[in-house]
Amino acid sequence: MFWAWFFGITAGIFSCLLIFIIIWGRCFRIVSHSVSISNLPKEFDGYRIALISDLHDRSFGKNNSALAKAILNTRPDLVVTAGDLHEGAYPTDRIFGLFSALSPFVPVTYTEGNHDVRANRCGVTEEEYARYLADLSRCGATLLNDTVIPLERNGKFLLLYGQSWRGMKEERIPEIDPDTPSLLVCHDPLQFDRLTSLPDLMLSGHVHGGILRLPLIGPVFAPGNGLPLWKRFGRRFFFPKYSRGLYFKGKHTLAVTQGVGFFFLPIRFIRPEIMVLTLKTDEKLNIS
Repeated sequence: MFWAWFFGITAGIFSCLLIFIIIWGRCFRIVSHSVSISNLPKEFDGYRIALISDLHDRSFGKNNSALAKAILNTRPDLVVTAGDLHEGAYPTDRIFGLFSALSPFVPVTYTEGNHDVRANRCGVTEEEYARYLADLSRCGATLLNDTVIPLERNGKFLLLYGQSWRGMKEERIPEIDPDTPSLLVCHDPLQFDRLTSLPDLMLSGHVHGGILRLPLIGPVFAPGNGLPLWKRFGRRFFFPKYSRGLYFKGKHTLAVTQGVGFFFLPIRFIRPEIMVLTLKTDEKLNIS
């Protein structure tokens, strides 16, 4: 009788916990930050950037209609995707649907992460990947892999740089113009420590908020970047330095979103996140 009660209560607790995790992993977290840029033109004061990352082919509503609606409800001037939206073995409807839903209303950019280029491991050729990028462009995405585009308001400019995962691994370092306010999209936040010239604001994802966050400890895991499980027991795969929120080096800011998709199993221990960054000219506003 005791063991029947014990296993029954244990199963009930486990079921409630599993239901909570499933619901928790489907509720958007909108997190807002103000970021000061000392030489920001006043025309860009209040400029709003919605940052998402690490969708991993997940769907919120048909063709990601619910995700698109949640992003548009934040009233962004620009939507930035910071990599790992798609993997080549999966259908593209969810990704193309997201860009098609956003692009008529707001500019949206694409920069690849490590899973985006894993298409090649799934039998997808370079030509097929190029067609995927071309289809993204037709859906309204501005491709930002290893390039720079100007953002203009009333004759004043910000420079928006993108560094692809392959560009980062091949050490194709973006040359940041120090005289013009700059933003850089790069999937891996650790690139913030590698760059010889830093942008005013770097936008990243990749770490999934640490995958699991514990009280008093914080983020626990960092992604393995495709390594076999037995090779992931090194310091760099535990307690990541950058996991979510804002980090500072002098006047330079790194913004890391905890992403919206799954890491391995189809559950999340932390909520999917849309990060909204409001640019400010006043340095005193560099707070969360």
